Amino acid sequence: MNKTMEKFFAEDQNPFAGTNIVSCYTWDDAVADGMFVDVSEMAKSRGFTLPVAITQNLYGKYLEVKEQEETGRNVNRLLQHLHCEIKAMKDDDNRLFFLHEFDNVPVDVWAVIEGRSPDNPEPVCTILLPEDN
Repeated sequence: MNKTMEKFFAEDQNPFAGTNIVSCYTWDDAVADGMFVDVSEMAKSRGFTLPVAITQNLYGKYLEVKEQEETGRNVNRLLQHLHCEIKAMKDDDNRLFFLHEFDNVPVDVWAVIEGRSPDNPEPVCTILLPEDN
């Protein structure tokens, strides 16, 4: 984890520390509800060490096709591109913005690393379109 991420997950940097949280929609809730598509197993095979999900909007709009095998290839290409972008990243940040080509059309894609929930600071990655924010 880079220095920015270490600071982000440090107790004194937790924006929820010492507050009474009434309601919380977590990363796991979004996966369970189908708002996020968990691609963690596929991501592990691409070298990722943390759980990874793709928003349903991005997945349905650009990755999912009738042929499950092709959908898998589309997800793999996106994960491979993200992995390369992370390696080339110069800033210590928990957000990454890049262009990914879907059917030869460049599309803005974001990747964000956040804590799994206010009670669980384990880092997770979500890949999304700007409008999914």
